[in-house]
Amino acid sequence: MSTHDSTSGAPPRGGAPEEALPTNRLSHALDTAIAVIGKTLSWLWIATLAVVLTNVFSRFILGRGSIALEEMSWHLFGATMILTLAYAVVTDDHVRVDVLRERFSLRFQAWVELLGIALLVLPILYFMIDG
Repeated sequence: MSTHDSTSGAPPRGGAPEEALPTNRLSHALDTAIAVIGKTLSWLWIATLAVVLTNVFSRFILGRGSIALEEMSWHLFGATMILTLAYAVVTDDHVRVDVLRERFSLRFQAWVELLGIALLVLPILYFMIDG
């Protein structure tokens, strides 16, 4: 569950809306750019799905596996994940344990987000780009 209902903009259950993190013109411009780019590039998931389904069909139905399709599916998956991950974070649609999160202060939530990105996401992105 995210901090707000994305369709109606309603505050979280339980009453008053949370106070928002501070923003400035630069952060607002970056968030807007990431949202536009992420929403546009999210269509890559359809291409990824098409390649994976084609690979599965050719391997299990036709009995002809394709190394090229296998590699393309992994490359598309990696590229799509990297390119749309920022969108999920900016729009607050990424997965986390809200049962614990909602009990923390906004400042502590921001630190947990920052540390989670720095310690978990950045190393994975490094290996995806380097690999």
